[in-house]
Amino acid sequence: RVRRIDPKAQEAFLKSRYNQKFHLDSETLANLKLAIQLDPGYAEAHAALATFYTNRARLELGSPQDSYPIAKAFAL
Repeated sequence: RVRRIDPKAQEAFLKSRYNQKFHLDSETLANLKLAIQLDPGYAEAHAALATFYTNRARLELGSPQDSYPIAKAFAL
């Protein structure tokens, strides 16, 4: 079965992925959160947010104690 993704959610997701080196800026975060707000079942956006927070901790841009639980929540 194919799941239809809200076109506005997909647009926000694609904006988050466009021309960002590590996808770790505030615009990327805002677009990913918007994609999930528009389409809560959008799995790829959830996975991208999990990756966002994991990379944030890995690159020491945020504390692992703060970032990893958020990443895990989005991954699940």
